[in-house]
Amino acid sequence: WSKEYCKLKGDPINTLVSQVLLEERTAENSYALDQYTIKWTLENQFELVFVCVYQKMLQLLYVEELLKKCKEEFVNMFRDNLVPCKPTYEFESKFQQLLENAEFAASTRKTAKVMKQYDSGKTDKSKATKTKPKKKPTKV
Repeated sequence: WSKEYCKLKGDPINTLVSQVLLEERTAENSYALDQYTIKWTLENQFELVFVCVYQKMLQLLYVEELLKKCKEEFVNMFRDNLVPCKPTYEFESKFQQLLENAEFAASTRKTAKVMKQYDSGKTDKSKATKTKPKKKPTKV
């Protein structure tokens, strides 16, 4: 199974295989190649590699978690059918759900972090004495 959102220049997957995986640099899980960052996770029992290729300039904080969840779900869904001779699997809808969950979780963490920085707990005493709390509107 594979999913592409845009056409990649060159062949970063084959480069990953030939320059990293075949050289047994599997302790690593990230590789920079031209304008891309490549991240992956291995599933050794079934000899699977889950890979994400994206532009270096993007800061995708959820990629490791997405790869981990994809690996878990893919293996759970296809455990009985995972043999080297079966090249395709229907994983599209599950992947889309995992991607949306990862993006939402990342945006929630980012929003919470920004809110925390804004409300640092420091108050200006001169402002505190000059402002009055807003009253709730009353129903008539």
